[in-house]
Amino acid sequence: MQLDQSRIERLAESYFEHLWIIIRDDDRGANLRDFLDPWWSFSKGYPFVGGKHPHYSQRTMNNPCACGHEHKERLRRLDWISDGAAAAKARKVCKNGMKDGKNDLRSPADRLIVDHSVPLAKIYQGIFVDHLDWEKEDLRKFLGHHMKRALLTSEEDRVLDQTRDGQSLKSEMPRDWKWWGDPFARYHARGIAGGTP
Repeated sequence: MQLDQSRIERLAESYFEHLWIIIRDDDRGANLRDFLDPWWSFSKGYPFVGGKHPHYSQRTMNNPCACGHEHKERLRRLDWISDGAAAAKARKVCKNGMKDGKNDLRSPADRLIVDHSVPLAKIYQGIFVDHLDWEKEDLRKFLGHHMKRALLTSEEDRVLDQTRDGQSLKSEMPRDWKWWGDPFARYHARGIAGGTP
């Protein structure tokens, strides 16, 4: 697919401007995800929506196919990938060919999840509670540092959801984590190995 980079940059800036207005005017009724995910996508220099698959949206990225027939370039541009997800990609198990009626026959090790490394609930907290009086460029730096996406297996996603030491990391960061710290700290805390793709 031939990419028009100037168009992608304009779209990234447009979504950021919408986010800035929402945050500047304290519009807590707005669905930030409708702007955060596309901003992340276009700021990565790639249109994660549309293309040959017009039904493809930001939210469908939560269940990509390991075979890469639709998602290969999109998955390559993620910020972090677990070793388990890298192994699943190497096995190239296609989710479309592994169904028996309504049942998904893939192993949990072959089901992929795209995760917000710092959970969206935490990002909302950072934007509307923990930081006040945003300057526009400070917001851009905050999002650039904290708004990351990672590729995990569904097994690893369940590990994040397990309660250990009285805490689930499904929608929280580890207790000792601070803003501007490692955005991938949840994975390290649960022993999920990986790195940048």
